[in-house]
Amino acid sequence: MDNTLLKSESNTKLKKNAIHNIKTLPEYYNAVESGVKTFEIRKNDRNYQVGDFLNLHKWDGEYLDESQTVEITYITDYEQAPGYVVMSIVRLFDENETPNNKVTVQDIRDQLGTLKKLIGDIV
Repeated sequence: MDNTLLKSESNTKLKKNAIHNIKTLPEYYNAVESGVKTFEIRKNDRNYQVGDFLNLHKWDGEYLDESQTVEITYITDYEQAPGYVVMSIVRLFDENETPNNKVTVQDIRDQLGTLKKLIGDIV
């Protein structure tokens, strides 16, 4: 087995995930917030890594009082300008938020309760 690979794998496991603060224009910020935009294209001047977090700060020439955090789940520089990367991102939600396009555990419990009642009424 290749020792370089083993070294690389162990370094990845020990690596602390970086947090990057990023200015984001309102149109892109809102698209991430709504779940429509699931990627970021950025100059890779921060050595972005899978598992790092981006704190997106709404910015329109000045900081607006909104921010959200996403996690980088995939990175590629395929077909990008030199020094740029495309990062696949997943938005992290506060405990009080429900993603617009996601099903919560409570939603599943409610649906199971309804199904049990329906089955009970049929049987």
